[in-house]
Amino acid sequence: MMFQPEITETGEEAMLEVANSDIGGVATLVLILVLAFAIDRVVRAVLFVLSFIAPWARLVPDPAAIEESAARAKAEKRQRLAYYAIAAALGLLVVAMYGNIRVFGALGYEQVKPLFDAVATGIILVAGSDFISRLLQISGIGGASSSSSQPLEITGKITLENGPRSKDEG
Repeated sequence: MMFQPEITETGEEAMLEVANSDIGGVATLVLILVLAFAIDRVVRAVLFVLSFIAPWARLVPDPAAIEESAARAKAEKRQRLAYYAIAAALGLLVVAMYGNIRVFGALGYEQVKPLFDAVATGIILVAGSDFISRLLQISGIGGASSSSSQPLEITGKITLENGPRSKDEG
């Protein structure tokens, strides 16, 4: 069955409703992948904007700006906690707004309770957004550069041996 949005107008505002509540397993998984990507991008944008607010910057400092390893680890944990909190809020918002997006229901497991299905779908959205974020960082698209500006330093011992010369070299 096709996923076809239907536009209906109520008063002055238009609402997007899914015409068919059974969008199928593959379509649901693709939709969840797209939503996870969108959640990741929105969370990154929100964290970026929040980093310019002084109280937020004190509460959740940028780990890259901290040289001490213990303080940097603490800042990384706070960044991750902030990421998951915002992603969870957005995931719950998506599940609440589009109530027919349910992973287990779309895969044919009708006996699963709707509340459990909604919670599982929200968790999958949050975990998926983190996975998408890591994939983007690995590929270099996510904005975080994996190369460092430190010069390369090689230490060791090199031994050159003179071997017999051939007639062509001489």
